[in-house]
Amino acid sequence: MAISLREEASCPARLKGHVINRQAYYLELPGIGARSVAPPRVSAEIEIAQGVDALDAIASPWREMETACGVSSPFQSLALARAAAGAHIRAGETPRVVVVRKNGRPLVIFPTVISRIAGVTTARFLGDPLIQYGDVIAAPEASIEQIEDAWSAVADPAVVSAVLLRKVRADAKIAPVMEKAAGRLSETEAPFVDLRQLHRPRSKHARELQRLRRRLAEAGEVKLEFVRGPAVGRTLGEVLDLKKAWLSERGLPSTVFGNPNWEQVLIELVGKDCGGAEMVAARLTVGGAVAAIEIGFASTRTWFAYIGALGPGFAVAGPGHVQMADTIAHCRDSGLACYDLLPPSAPYKQVIATGAVQVCDYGAALNIAGGVVILGARLLPAIKTLINATPPQLRRLLVFRHV
Repeated sequence: MAISLREEASCPARLKGHVINRQAYYLELPGIGARSVAPPRVSAEIEIAQGVDALDAIASPWREMETACGVSSPFQSLALARAAAGAHIRAGETPRVVVVRKNGRPLVIFPTVISRIAGVTTARFLGDPLIQYGDVIAAPEASIEQIEDAWSAVADPAVVSAVLLRKVRADAKIAPVMEKAAGRLSETEAPFVDLRQLHRPRSKHARELQRLRRRLAEAGEVKLEFVRGPAVGRTLGEVLDLKKAWLSERGLPSTVFGNPNWEQVLIELVGKDCGGAEMVAARLTVGGAVAAIEIGFASTRTWFAYIGALGPGFAVAGPGHVQMADTIAHCRDSGLACYDLLPPSAPYKQVIATGAVQVCDYGAALNIAGGVVILGARLLPAIKTLINATPPQLRRLLVFRHV
């Protein structure tokens, strides 16, 4: 179902909470982090597509913007959004996408999904929890006011009680609006390697890599291959099996791995154009046996290091470090500009990174019930830290799922 604000005269009931309702949309709750941003201007051209056919309804403007302007990352691509929408729908969630236009031309697309968290209706980025960066799709000439218009349509108290937007980079197009309209719930960094810099590994790290290579070579020939196209599907299957076994052994939770809905999304993305990037695999073998695999999304500029997994027989030999070092070298030789390690930050990423970008989770409560959801999201990192600090045997007894 697609709703346009220009339809106000013909179907005002469908526009409740948009232009007809002109009050500010946000509730002030100390410690929760919701601040007021003006609602959409009457002259704003805003279309809202909601329901099982939402992605079909806005595919044309999304494709138009993606082709003409590009997207922030593969996580904002139409291909990923289409696949993710299916997962949301199968989970009983509802895609809701806002499009802001000027003179009929799309300038901002804000993809969200409506779900219930602890019984409270909440808006999240479409693709959460699979996506590693959340953002809007915006043309270069889109103004901050037009992005605010999209946000006001997303944070409609007639539709949702809370908005929870995760993994927003400091340089994301939506970030300035989030700083004004929502509260920070948690912060981390996304380390990266600038491949344009002449990079010499720290002497200690270089010596450690040499030691790990020698140790792996004792078990057989060390070989790194890169897999592209449909063949990535088989390697992805290997990674998913290894990742799930690793998580299960340690009693660690995951909302993606082991969830058939989200694993199916990854399978559907094999061979697809994800905003100019494609799913690729770096597969390290030792004596013909899998030692480490990395699934990434690679464009002509950036390699996004999405999933890493280790062969159980080689884990103690550090094959992941060797695989990453050789993948970075391959990316540099291929002319890429950046190897993005994605959030969250971790010591093994910091050792090889040349820089990092701040990444934040944001939340806005639109009423008291929404405040409960945002408070829970604020406490979640501390809860996860506590769970991860418990012994694996105890963790395996706990059922812990997070958003």
